Amino acid sequence: MSREYLNQNNQINPFLSTSPKLYRESFATILVKLANVWMSRRATRKHLGRLTDHELKDIGLTREQALTEATKPFWRG
Repeated sequence: MSREYLNQNNQINPFLSTSPKLYRESFATILVKLANVWMSRRATRKHLGRLTDHELKDIGLTREQALTEATKPFWRG
């Protein structure tokens, strides 16, 4: 396989490929995946903001760290 189809980690970049054998994701598929990531982040951060101090201590976070993460917008990683 030509190196022009590989990214920095030597993984196939479907956006550069012209080969019919390589899978190309449609724009709609990418949007659905992105929406799923965003919804997961939102739910996780919402739950994180509701944990008790004891639960936060169990996972090694302070209340301040939890609130900082919980108040991030869903689109921020």
